Amino acid sequence: MRLEAGGLSSSYALTGDAFVPRAIAALVGHDDGAVADIGGELVGRPETFFGAGRAFSVPGGTEKARYDVTVRISWAPDDRPPVFVPDLPACAPPVTAAGLEQAALEDPEGKDTKVDVHHNTAATASGTAGSSSSKGVGGLLCGLAPVAPAVWVGAAGTTNLQP
Repeated sequence: MRLEAGGLSSSYALTGDAFVPRAIAALVGHDDGAVADIGGELVGRPETFFGAGRAFSVPGGTEKARYDVTVRISWAPDDRPPVFVPDLPACAPPVTAAGLEQAALEDPEGKDTKVDVHHNTAATASGTAGSSSSKGVGGLLCGLAPVAPAVWVGAAGTTNLQP
């Protein structure tokens, strides 16, 4: 089973990710297959688990046992980006009065086109269906007639009967 979600990955330094497959394995009775795939997805593409999370159907220890598992992650309360302040003096405190970390706003060359910690991912899905019969009747009818100089009218029809 391939659970890969496509997109760009910009999350980093994920902590606590090993807890999730261990907790699912304790519930379903095994740690391979879908459980290992969920753990791999969480490490490889954590941003797909933010918000409502992702839902999975995980087989249990017996043939008929299946579990619906939803995994969602959120930011830690103290994991907030710093407040960037232009022309921040060197003697400024590292934390604002509101408790937010502050940092000097830099103006590096090429800042508008720089991309850090991104990697491309891709996913594909396909399916086919078909049917055939060895018995049946088919027919084709064609007709073409002139109605004016350089003008012809035609018709075609086909039929196919299968039991």
